[in-house]
Amino acid sequence: STISETDKLRQECAYYYSISEILLKKGRYKKAEDSYRIAFNLAEQTNWKRVSAYTASWLAVTLLERHEFDEAEMLINTTLKSAKEHMDKRSLARLYHILASLYEKKGDLVGFLKCAELAIEQFEKLGMTAAVTQVKQWMENSPTSKD
Repeated sequence: STISETDKLRQECAYYYSISEILLKKGRYKKAEDSYRIAFNLAEQTNWKRVSAYTASWLAVTLLERHEFDEAEMLINTTLKSAKEHMDKRSLARLYHILASLYEKKGDLVGFLKCAELAIEQFEKLGMTAAVTQVKQWMENSPTSKD
């Protein structure tokens, strides 16, 4: 049997996504960013919505590590809008968590606390108690909340 062009592109996307994860874990942020961008473009090209959203969220994490706050925020907000439209609770929780991280890095206490609370709310709806506990501990220990 032959593989369709879409399936080939999706396999390529999965490859770049996997490579990106490894690069991110190793702290090779620029290479991870480049690889996530390729995966994101392939996901968009094949209309693979969920993978597109996940890739965008990980690309945003990578951008945060590189202190590319404006682009990360734009990407998060665009993906957040899509997650709200599709009522994707898991993505909403993750995106609010990432947005809280962005605000923490920028020293914005109000934004940090608001987004952390929104992440907790979504994690609770999903029954993800470990994630709820993690975010609550993060809020208590954040340098931003102690200033």
